[in-house]
Amino acid sequence: MSKNHSMKEAILGLYLKERPNIISEALGFEVHHIALEQKHGAYHVDIKAVDNKRRVPVLFELQITKADKSYLKRVQKMLVTVSEGVVVWVAHSFDEEILNELQLWLNQNQPAYVDFYAISLNDVTIPILQQLNDMYKLDIFDNLHLLDEIESMLSIKLESKRIPKSHCGHLNIEPAPLNYEIDQDLKRGLLSHLRKTIPQFLNFHYDKKMNQFDKVINLGAGKYGIAYRCSAIDRRGKAFVELYFDQCLRDEYEAFKSHQELLRKEIHPNLTFAKRRIGVYFPPLETYEQTFGRIAEIFRNMIKTFSPYFYGGKPIELLDPLDNREEIISHQLVLLEERDFETEDSYRIRLEELDELCYRQ
Repeated sequence: MSKNHSMKEAILGLYLKERPNIISEALGFEVHHIALEQKHGAYHVDIKAVDNKRRVPVLFELQITKADKSYLKRVQKMLVTVSEGVVVWVAHSFDEEILNELQLWLNQNQPAYVDFYAISLNDVTIPILQQLNDMYKLDIFDNLHLLDEIESMLSIKLESKRIPKSHCGHLNIEPAPLNYEIDQDLKRGLLSHLRKTIPQFLNFHYDKKMNQFDKVINLGAGKYGIAYRCSAIDRRGKAFVELYFDQCLRDEYEAFKSHQELLRKEIHPNLTFAKRRIGVYFPPLETYEQTFGRIAEIFRNMIKTFSPYFYGGKPIELLDPLDNREEIISHQLVLLEERDFETEDSYRIRLEELDELCYRQ
């Protein structure tokens, strides 16, 4: 979970997801199917991957600070709840006290079919993560290459192997093909398309809870109380992308609504404003892939248009070219540090029931 609006751990996870060779080289075996913030059994992990050769999961706990007792307890809990697999604790550094305590605990408690690695980060990693964290949120993905310059980013400080060489796990290493007749798979297909076509919007990189009775994907827009919602086909038979405002942000919705024509030029000529929603709704196209493409095109324009207000602190008044911009910008810069920006972590739980609630209003 981010603290003080810091995304450094999330950025590190995203980088490792996009560069699986970094993990593979450090561990000495290939990892596949890397996903962020996954649930494994009853435990939530920062990264989940697969060791295809041994057919076991690879679970990561990420910590960009020095290893401490609180994270040690979390890792110990992870280890005792995993029946088979690899557990990896990545931290900035490990002191001798932590390593000794960890080794003693492993000797007494490590499960028979679980390998463990404690891995430290190259010191150069932290300032670059901070540099990325300070960037405008839509610029982070395109600048992940800054981390590529680090030699030996990950270094093993402790390893304890218990998986027998002859062991073959029970994990299905290849995900089943998507069946677009099933709502969950249709949403996964749409999210995968958005992730590939608009990777700069980091919330697309996190899998969403796929309720079998829900046809809509909810994503944090970057500010508390505002969410993107989209569907390839909803209960009304429509495909759509919309920005939804909570009741407490009605004034912000009305402020954007007062610039309807300008927003239609920037986003889409069929952009509508109703019930605290700003969106585009259309009949699904001939194929799901075509519908995904149309949604991505609209989504890209919405993200480009709205993100400066939600991530960058730009005042809505600047939509009007006749406003006194210098005075507004000066005022907003004073307030910027007090603005409440919401991360994907904090938004995901709050939106699980949004699909059912919003249409009742």
